[in-house]
Amino acid sequence: MNKKQFMDLPDGIKEEWWGFHWLEHVTAIPAPLALVTGYKENGLANGTMQSWFCFSSVKHFYCIFGSVNKYTHMYEIASGKRQLVINFPDRACLENCMATVKNNSYEIDELSASGLHYHDGSNVKAPVVEECFLNLECEVEWEKELFEGSDHVALCVRIVWESLRLGISNY
Repeated sequence: MNKKQFMDLPDGIKEEWWGFHWLEHVTAIPAPLALVTGYKENGLANGTMQSWFCFSSVKHFYCIFGSVNKYTHMYEIASGKRQLVINFPDRACLENCMATVKNNSYEIDELSASGLHYHDGSNVKAPVVEECFLNLECEVEWEKELFEGSDHVALCVRIVWESLRLGISNY
């Protein structure tokens, strides 16, 4: 097998795609997609599609997001309200969850605008998306800048409640 080594950006690849470094796309294979939800400062629901995360379990169950931009609604919610829900969509609702990307606005309820239904969590004040088969209610444990002065942080949340729809057939 013939491989090329790249110290710099390969020819024909854009420096950034949708604000992401090209290596983020190359190394994110495969990763689950989840809709992270919370309430913005104005009380309206926010949805952020995320795939850069992993889980760990020592004493409690944790999710670590590898890179959260400080200039997003997700970061505003995580640093302010400190409660969110990680919602895992199946094929039946993935398109509606993805619609939150185009419905991204401070002035609208992004979940309702995307055709999703939700209710407050059992243990957190954040939207649980009813169409998603798995919902993890979370409280923020800590955040750490990727480097001093970075616009991005690594974010750790502790799962405090989970709900799973049984009889799932639309993974």
